[in-house]
Amino acid sequence: MLLSPSVGDASHSQLAALQGTCHGRVKTGKKTCYNKFITQARAHTRTTPNLQVKIMLDDKDIPSRWYNLIADLPEPPPPALHPQTRLPLQAEDLMPLFPKGLIMQEASQERYIDIPEEVLQVYKSWRATPLFRAMRLEKALGTPARIYYKYEGASPAGSHKPNTAVPQAWYNAQEGVSKLVTETGAGQWGSALAFACSLFDLECEEQ
Repeated sequence: MLLSPSVGDASHSQLAALQGTCHGRVKTGKKTCYNKFITQARAHTRTTPNLQVKIMLDDKDIPSRWYNLIADLPEPPPPALHPQTRLPLQAEDLMPLFPKGLIMQEASQERYIDIPEEVLQVYKSWRATPLFRAMRLEKALGTPARIYYKYEGASPAGSHKPNTAVPQAWYNAQEGVSKLVTETGAGQWGSALAFACSLFDLECEEQ
């Protein structure tokens, strides 16, 4: 369990210390210790007044770079295989399907990749999205940890999917593609891509 530090919050510090003490107990005393920890945590969550539940960020807080998780993995993931040859995919294998900019991202080992300015301007239509604190979940778990979640329903498509649909459409438009064809299940991806294509004068066909 992770505890979110709070400067000057004595009750959080006390709970963290109690949790650390429980870790060191022998098995017979550990259950009693953790029961005390959970009881105090629930009381803290229930009685702490004036807690901020919603955090609204500004345009300046929108990231200007994408984070590439692969750069921080202990070892790279296994390569994708060509469906016919079953050999590792090469960049030229992807050329018929994807623009070069997206292929370069797929193969990149860099930790951060700059977001194009045109894409950032579109993101500002709904980002930064609000951050909420899950107070009831904290109470149900009886934890002093602070649990937050991002609300992505503020986008024009009502989901997180325009976050990737917009740059995919932009990269295709930069290389002269005039039409994107996709499939969609419940419709969220289809609506996100249709929205993105409309921004860059691309046709969008859904199957």
